[in-house]
Amino acid sequence: MRMSSFVVLAVALSGCTANERSLSDGGGVAPGGKSDNPGVTCRQCVSSRDCGANAACVQYGGDDYCGADCVSNAGCASGESCVASVTAEGAEVQVCVPASGTCGGGSGCANCPSGTQCDLVTGMCVQAPGNPGPGNPPPSGCPGYADPSTSSCCNSCQSGSSSCQSNGCYGGWYCDTNACKCHAPPSNCTGPSGGTPDAGVTPPTTYTGSIGPNGGSVSNLYFAIVGDTRPANIDGTNSYPTTIITKIYADLAAMNPQPQFVVTTGDYMFASPSGSQAQPQIAKYLSAAKQFTTGPIFAAMGNHECTGATASNCANSPTSNMTAYMNALVTPLGKTLPYYTVPINDTNGQWTAKIVIVACNAWDSTQKSWLQSELAKSTTYTFVVRHEPTGTSGPPCVSEMDAMMQSATYNLFIVGHSHTFSHSQKEVVIGNGGAPITSSVDYGYATIERQASGFVVTQYDYLSAMPVSTFTVQ
Repeated sequence: MRMSSFVVLAVALSGCTANERSLSDGGGVAPGGKSDNPGVTCRQCVSSRDCGANAACVQYGGDDYCGADCVSNAGCASGESCVASVTAEGAEVQVCVPASGTCGGGSGCANCPSGTQCDLVTGMCVQAPGNPGPGNPPPSGCPGYADPSTSSCCNSCQSGSSSCQSNGCYGGWYCDTNACKCHAPPSNCTGPSGGTPDAGVTPPTTYTGSIGPNGGSVSNLYFAIVGDTRPANIDGTNSYPTTIITKIYADLAAMNPQPQFVVTTGDYMFASPSGSQAQPQIAKYLSAAKQFTTGPIFAAMGNHECTGATASNCANSPTSNMTAYMNALVTPLGKTLPYYTVPINDTNGQWTAKIVIVACNAWDSTQKSWLQSELAKSTTYTFVVRHEPTGTSGPPCVSEMDAMMQSATYNLFIVGHSHTFSHSQKEVVIGNGGAPITSSVDYGYATIERQASGFVVTQYDYLSAMPVSTFTVQ
């Protein structure tokens, strides 16, 4: 998987709204190359409307922040870089972002250990790149994708501009002809067959036992993760990524063996918190998810299930978004709160495990006490699921929960929020389930399997259903 030291170009929705700017038109940069909207860096946002003129809402440092339009580093403030990114609405832009990869205190991921580099999208030090990118595209012949020289249905760039490719994308990007959206060159496409598994990726064996809403017993642990599935624009129900999420769950249903259950990392909608579009959007998600019948879906709550703002807290004042989420993904499990624990046992009695689902955007003292108690319970394996990554500024739970995690014993921290796939030590970010991509990965999902070497995390491309990256958590 390629993790650039820059926030790279990614998926762009067809067409542009008044709040979306393309790289070709330069945004709102004043003569001389300086942005005419300085001081917006690290301002939290939900959409580009929150950032004012000549700026956009993009993802960096693990959250959604404003960035001023720019054409080069000379147009940014000291300590900032002018990088290619993608707005919350899915348009390609160039904006000023912190070169440190963080909007909090400290050095962020600017000084990463040897063999790793700073991923500005997540604000984490990640493994050095291994997948091809725009400067080193894979061979043509990728089923479902149109290469830059092929006419296609994408139109993210302005027609007639010097940088607009025949497929309607920028900078060497491919057009996903299934969704008519631009992608980084698919890293798993190696020819007409649609790709081959990475070396060392072997299918799991068939396991016995089952998992229900309240847990269960299995002979081994094997489950899937899906994250961040929402339209690019608020109340954009008609542009919900139905095709993508339907294909993801079709892939999961076709796996042999199938995962025992699915964990999701939040953001199933982009709807006005007092409007009427939350229920129709989550209904589209449910329609796709019903293809997976092997086991339950344990769905964490995201910020879009509250008000949409990263710092929002619905613990005492549920919105229509939260109500739709609870009715669709929590109540059917027989649960009354958006946070809960799923206990799992080995059928041979050799190990125990727990999946701890946290609702950061419904945080209060009751949930804090519950989480402290759950983390303290002794199990062989512990998986903690939360929407926002470690260190994200703003969410109600992060400072208190991150402090707990420093002294807790756990195997893997599973998060989303950043629309990418990446990992750092025991944290994995899986947020590429249909929301506008903000890095050089494609839409997809992941699986986790317990093996003798540790827990093997495998990333899959949604279109080809082929593994494109794998790593092991010892």
